[in-house]
Amino acid sequence: VGDNHTVTVVTATTSQYGSYITYSDVLDMQSLDPFVSTTMEMQGQQAGETLDQVSRNVLVAGTNVQYAGAVAGRSSVASSNKLSVAELKKAAKTLKAANVPRINGYYHCYAHPNAISDLMLDPEFILTSQHNGAQALYTGEVGTYFGFKFFETTNAKVFTAAGASSIDVYATIVHGMHWFGTIKYMDNTGGQKVPTAQGNFMVEMFMHPPGSAGSADPLNQRGTIGWKVSHAIKILNQTCGLRIEHALEMQGHCFVVG
Repeated sequence: VGDNHTVTVVTATTSQYGSYITYSDVLDMQSLDPFVSTTMEMQGQQAGETLDQVSRNVLVAGTNVQYAGAVAGRSSVASSNKLSVAELKKAAKTLKAANVPRINGYYHCYAHPNAISDLMLDPEFILTSQHNGAQALYTGEVGTYFGFKFFETTNAKVFTAAGASSIDVYATIVHGMHWFGTIKYMDNTGGQKVPTAQGNFMVEMFMHPPGSAGSADPLNQRGTIGWKVSHAIKILNQTCGLRIEHALEMQGHCFVVG
C-alpha cells in the first residue's frame, strides 16, 4: 500500500499595479536629453522596486521571527542587538531543525547593505564567493558564508522608531525552498507564458506618443509612458523562512560638507 499524500490548497488574489507619466510634444522635440528612452528606463526601475516592496511586505509579515540578542520583542531591540554571525547560526539551526531544504545548496539571506556592513565587522565573518568564471552571481548577491547566499537590498524592511529608545529596527530575511509562491500566467492554449526579465511578473511597458489619443489629444500635444502588472505572492509554509529583527552598528544621519 502506497503512502497517502496530503495536498493543501493555498489561494491568493492578484492585484494590479502600475504608473505612467504624461509628457508634451514640446519636451519631446526640444529636450537635449533622450527623454523617452530615459523615462522608459526609470519606469522599468519603478516597476521592479514596486514589486520588490510589495513582495517584501508580505514576507516580513511571516510568523516565524527571531529577535537579535534573544530579546522579548521588537520594542526591546536595542542598539547592541545587531545582526551577527551568532544570529545567522541560530537562524540556520532553526531552518535545519525544521528540515527546510536548501536552494541549490544554500539558504538565501536578504539584508540591508548597512546590515551586511555590520556583519563584516564581526571578526568571525568571512564573506566568500564560490562561483567559477562560467557561473554569474545573481543580481544583488554579495557572496556566501556558513551555508547562506547573501543578497543586499535597500528595500529591506525598516520598522521606523519601533525599537528600544525609539531606534529603527531592521528586518533580515532568511529562507529555504517552499517558503513562498508567486503567480504564473498562462497563454490562450493553457501553456505558461515565457517569463520576462522580472521573473513571472509579466510587466508590460507602454509608450503612447503625442497624437495617439485621437480626439482626446486634438492638437497632438500629449504622450504617456508607463507600466502595469498583476501580481500576487503568498507564504506557503511558515517554517521554511524567518526574519531576524535587529539594530545597526550606527544609526544616525549623513551630513554633506560643501
